[in-house]
Amino acid sequence: MSRDALVVGINKYPFLKNSSGSHKHLTTPASDAEAIAQLLEAQNNFRVKRFPAKVIDNKLQVDPNIPFKTEELEKAILDLFLPETGKPPETALLFFAGHGLRKQLRANFTQGFLAASDVNPGKIWGFSLRDLWDILQQSQVKQQIIWLDCCFSGELLNFKDTELGTQSSGCDRFLMAASRDYEVAYQQLDGKHGVLTGAILAGLNPHQVPEDDWITNRTLAVSVEQKLQKYYDLVKIPQSPLINNHGEAIKLIQGRVKVTSESFEEDAINLQFRQLFQEILHAEARLRNCHLQKHPECNCQLLAQRRLLKDPPNTLTNIAQDLNLTSAQVARHWSKCKNILQEIVKNIGYLPE
Repeated sequence: MSRDALVVGINKYPFLKNSSGSHKHLTTPASDAEAIAQLLEAQNNFRVKRFPAKVIDNKLQVDPNIPFKTEELEKAILDLFLPETGKPPETALLFFAGHGLRKQLRANFTQGFLAASDVNPGKIWGFSLRDLWDILQQSQVKQQIIWLDCCFSGELLNFKDTELGTQSSGCDRFLMAASRDYEVAYQQLDGKHGVLTGAILAGLNPHQVPEDDWITNRTLAVSVEQKLQKYYDLVKIPQSPLINNHGEAIKLIQGRVKVTSESFEEDAINLQFRQLFQEILHAEARLRNCHLQKHPECNCQLLAQRRLLKDPPNTLTNIAQDLNLTSAQVARHWSKCKNILQEIVKNIGYLPE
């Protein structure tokens, strides 16, 4: 099985300036990308290409001081998903850390970009997320993985579930964006990594998984969502990551821990249950479509995620406050949601004793 990864971390932005005229260089993307690259290539899980890169300490590493142009970024992405050889890998993963830009075309019409070093708004905006989406649709890669740790990256997920299903027949996709299409993305308070990258690195840790098991897109999605929710509850930053899985499970990294205790086995079972439940939540459009009248944000998928997947679970009062609703409204709808969830659980073959 051929598994290729393109890992990009851009620190240098000589033409991008803030309102005071200072350059908007970054400090964490190169280290983000290098940390992801090292995890992916360990034990030959993926064959990794780094950009921008040079030999540092006798190893090829992502270089924080080298610029990387838009045309170079575009070529690297095309080579990964639409190679001229006509022989794409079975699994392809793109990780990007750097600036993201948002171009306002009309009052309610925007376009998102991955910013390379040569971006200069008004002249060069970077690599369009719409172009990236078009490339994914045209690609013959069976397992497509995109992780974007940059501002406004949620633009990539601005599609309907029906389009995702019909246009990717036979294709498995795992998409993670650090923020919604109108939000900026932050780095951790300790300055080591971007917030999303830190959660990905923790979720990909092979020393927390039995050696016979794999970290998959499903288990990583659960782990990232839980870690980010705890982090956001702690630091209160206005950033909401978006995660979308479609298709079958994608193996990412194999575990490296020998199971020696019953407690570890219980943890593994709990993780498998959360993985199964996550699949249910993503697969059932029925949950998303069941919402309070005039309040589509208060739907059964969101309530189930916050009541059943969060650790500790969110209270109905907290959920009501976040949605600007009354506790009674949320409680009544949650009661209806539980009935739907029971039906779904029965449909997958689980019958409570």
